[in-house]
Amino acid sequence: MSGSIADIRSTMLVFASFAGVAIIPAAVGIYGLMSHWVSQRTYEIGLRVAIGCSRQGILSMIIAQGMKLTLYGVFAGILSALLLTHFLTALLFGVAANDTLTFVGVTVLVLGAGVAATVFPAWRATRIDPTKALRAD
Repeated sequence: MSGSIADIRSTMLVFASFAGVAIIPAAVGIYGLMSHWVSQRTYEIGLRVAIGCSRQGILSMIIAQGMKLTLYGVFAGILSALLLTHFLTALLFGVAANDTLTFVGVTVLVLGAGVAATVFPAWRATRIDPTKALRAD
């Protein structure tokens, strides 16, 4: 039995490897976008802090923006995966094409990568000195 599905297993191992490697550029892309967004909005963040917004408010605003971006990607990915799974049904052994556990696991993994990529720019934004930010422009 093991020998008969060896080709299918190796193909799925390649797909799983590509999927594992694909999460890295996704996280780097989210980090880059959020970091750029924070640097472009330094004046606004400094103004918010100057008029009384708490550091927690700044942190939650930026993390919410990052999660919104991540959720758009997750929804697009789930939709694409649901549309394209019928092409892979011949390669699957012992797993349904629309396996709920797999979809949930990948969604949690991508959301976790999104949170991890968003936390550092958000933390950096909470350290913005309002006087320096307002004088810069």
